[in-house]
Amino acid sequence: MSEAPNESLKPLAAADPEACVEALRAIAAAGKADEPVLRRVAKLLKDEQTIVRAAAIDCLAALAPRDPRVVNACIDGLKAEHRNVQFASQQALTKAGPAAIPLLVELAKEGRKSVRVATLIAVLAIGDPAVPALVATLARQDERGRQAACELLAMFAARGKPALPALRKLLLDDPNPGVQRAAAAAILAIDPASAPAPRSGDSREGGPAADGP
Repeated sequence: MSEAPNESLKPLAAADPEACVEALRAIAAAGKADEPVLRRVAKLLKDEQTIVRAAAIDCLAALAPRDPRVVNACIDGLKAEHRNVQFASQQALTKAGPAAIPLLVELAKEGRKSVRVATLIAVLAIGDPAVPALVATLARQDERGRQAACELLAMFAARGKPALPALRKLLLDDPNPGVQRAAAAAILAIDPASAPAPRSGDSREGGPAADGP
């Protein structure tokens, strides 16, 4: 049993990126690996070759999708400029499921459009289980995080209906006008028939009732 992991480690040290990628695919196909192999694969998440980094993400996602090393590596991968690394990270975070949502909300604060789009795709790929996870993050987020969570919930449209009570509470109780606007927009996107009434004084603060940008 111990020989297989040791044999698996040898190709991971190969100078040829293609050989390393093939070894990673073989490890992933086996469906399980010992801790030494996982640690060696994790080191490849920082490899200078993008094809190796993407293959390492795929491999770890197949073996331990909820491992914090994998989730954190995928969050970093979404920031990458290389599309194959971003795509591998999105696919891996789908396997991680709702456990990845808090970090994805943090990433949604990122200013770069490419990162925000990659984050949105990852959240939507997690599917309906992401909705209660997003709601759960609201109480633990700062103003920008609450706004980002509302924006992500809005993208679920009618599938986001379980979030309506929390969004209405934000609209009524949150002190930040930006969060109020994001909550109002999310409610409208999820249930267009229930356009939220503006809170008294919101227009003065530029809240949901404001006509301007």
